[in-house]
Amino acid sequence: MNQVDFPSILSRIPTPTMERKSMRYLAILLAVAVVGSSVTTHAQKESAVDWDAAYELLLETDPKVRDKVESGGATKEQIIAWMKKSKAGVKKSASSATVAKLADFHQKLDALVKSGKLTKRQAAELYETMAGSEQDSVKQETDWDEAYEQLLKKDPGVKAKVDSGDATKEQVIAWLKQNRGVAGRKAKPGGKGKGGGKNGVKRADGPVNFYAIVIGRLRSKDVELGELTMEVDHVSSIYSNRWIKDEIVGKTVNVTGISGPLLDKLLQIKRGKTFKFRAGEYDVKSKTLTGAQKFHVLEEAAPFKAEDYGVPPQDFRGFRGLLQGKIVEIGGYEVLMTVEEIVSVAKESKAANVEVIKGKRVRVIGLYAHKDAYDGLHVGDRIRVRVSHTDPNDELNGLDVLEKVERK
Repeated sequence: MNQVDFPSILSRIPTPTMERKSMRYLAILLAVAVVGSSVTTHAQKESAVDWDAAYELLLETDPKVRDKVESGGATKEQIIAWMKKSKAGVKKSASSATVAKLADFHQKLDALVKSGKLTKRQAAELYETMAGSEQDSVKQETDWDEAYEQLLKKDPGVKAKVDSGDATKEQVIAWLKQNRGVAGRKAKPGGKGKGGGKNGVKRADGPVNFYAIVIGRLRSKDVELGELTMEVDHVSSIYSNRWIKDEIVGKTVNVTGISGPLLDKLLQIKRGKTFKFRAGEYDVKSKTLTGAQKFHVLEEAAPFKAEDYGVPPQDFRGFRGLLQGKIVEIGGYEVLMTVEEIVSVAKESKAANVEVIKGKRVRVIGLYAHKDAYDGLHVGDRIRVRVSHTDPNDELNGLDVLEKVERK
């Protein structure tokens, strides 16, 4: 077993007036000490968590649990049984390993306080820093299969796409990874009546996730604040909460959250000009869109015409099959392409007349699953892509084929 030189570490402990930065540094040193002094064999690593220590730690960090125990609402045995069942030490999202590490760290801090090497305040700050670091680490470990199942339960629109074959599990997980940290609260399923809307979707009362491209004309702007107002002409590349499109098209809305390089682009766009930007969230009460945190888009665009933006003709809607065409626009793991050839039509296709799409543009989204192939594409390249269209969408979903067609 590796031994840790605690006297050497303790000699580096500053006085009680040390700054927060020094505290974080000390937390790292002590964390290393905890980990280093706990190096064991594989079998020992698989040993049970010290649930008594975890219980004491939970009481100290969660006032609600502590109050429940003190009031007689729960016993120590019940709390430990709950922790074992949920495998959550301090929080449900924490792993047993995190619980054990924090409990061990807490015990060592107690020993340092008793020996006079640390004050209680220093120990509390060190523990807070360590616990925050551990929780951040846990949050980074995502069970994408579980996230996928939860999304299907919470978002009927996504489930409908999967059930109809318009999206695969792999594509949905790829989208979740792409939008990690962006996807926010979803609108809850609801029926018709007060608060209800099209497709049985209930309007939310506050901010909801709305990852989409919004096209419209600039009405006013404040570059210093990173805000503007726009009249919305069209919305494309919608991944959830499609009902918001009906709420904002033809209306004037506020836009916030524009920062960094996008401010320079905003400065160049004149009032009355058409532009497009990628939204990440929509607040129903204030009628405010917020810019997406990833794949930033804010640029001047051509005035909206359905055919130019890839809105498919009525007779082509419901198509499923393989298309070949030339890329007109590319970005955000989607393409706008001019269709040159209908390579094949799937038997599940519901399009009334597939020929009407030749020479016209379509927008294909959801190509993150083909990241390697996509990253090598450019405007002007010819591609083959298998797609599927489902009403009321104006975009086609990319399926299992995306390949560049080499020039002969």
